[in-house]
Amino acid sequence: MKIWDPDLKPWSFQIEPVEGCNRRCKFCAINSIRKPGDTRLKLMGTDLLESICLQINAWRPNARIEVNLHGEPSLHPFFFELLKLIRLRAPHLSIMVQTNLHVAFANGDPYKWLRKCFDSGANMISGNCYTLKFYEQMTHDREAGTLARGVGTDVKTVDFYFDNPEHLSMYHNHGPKARILFVLYPLDMVNEKTGIPTSKYLTNHAGGVVNVTNRATQHVLPLKKYCTRVYREMVVDWKGRVQVCCYDWLNCLPMGNARETPIREIWHSRLWHEVRGLLNRKNPRREMVPCNRCDYTGGFRPGLTPMVEPSPDALEYVLSSQKQP
Repeated sequence: MKIWDPDLKPWSFQIEPVEGCNRRCKFCAINSIRKPGDTRLKLMGTDLLESICLQINAWRPNARIEVNLHGEPSLHPFFFELLKLIRLRAPHLSIMVQTNLHVAFANGDPYKWLRKCFDSGANMISGNCYTLKFYEQMTHDREAGTLARGVGTDVKTVDFYFDNPEHLSMYHNHGPKARILFVLYPLDMVNEKTGIPTSKYLTNHAGGVVNVTNRATQHVLPLKKYCTRVYREMVVDWKGRVQVCCYDWLNCLPMGNARETPIREIWHSRLWHEVRGLLNRKNPRREMVPCNRCDYTGGFRPGLTPMVEPSPDALEYVLSSQKQP
């Protein structure tokens, strides 16, 4: 096998233990892969998860695993066991869980539930308060000290958008020993006067969300922008499919399957090399699906990504590998 980018390594791995969610947020592309009323959960098996974690640990032992992707991970019936398995097989990695907190609050004692996540192996939790009630309660309890007592004084609690004096980021690798709970304001809440989201920019998930409302700006697609995601992260869904990025909800540009091919080999494949070359910061091209429908604005610190040059027939090669949704 030819190694196209020998020095290029992912620093983040997104793993999907569950495809499916208990919510149907209007800004989420799960609506594009599920019919109304379809509440089935598609679950990753422990054998696949263990294999992936062992490979990551051998290849990128100081990287980060994000437990999320196209669903609510805590809906997995063996959620805490999965966290323990990840920590066992990848002891030095940073493990972040992204949750909408519904399972935590439905448990009766959300802070005891969050503490169990930390004790099971997570060292970062992103609590996306998609319900304003959750955010208001957590903010009140944080100020009163109830939250800290519930999750443990060894856990640093941070209001990610509005009370974060240390500018801690959930997008950084804080190491396996850090314990940080990020509380996020509801993503679809907007300023009534400006119509601009009060928390973050909402993307169209590579066309998975046809009408994204309440966004700060509108873009004409396709954007003539580079993309750093293909240089920095690898995503693996519940079936082992490695997609070009976390926005490829419809699996239009599959890179390979972790059940069939080692993930390191997938990462260094010609297909991924050509995609990186087409999306580089010098002369980005987005003619392939799903990139031609995506309004993600590029990513942070693009100057740190290498300048990958595509082959003369790169676009033709990539187009032959993609699937139409």
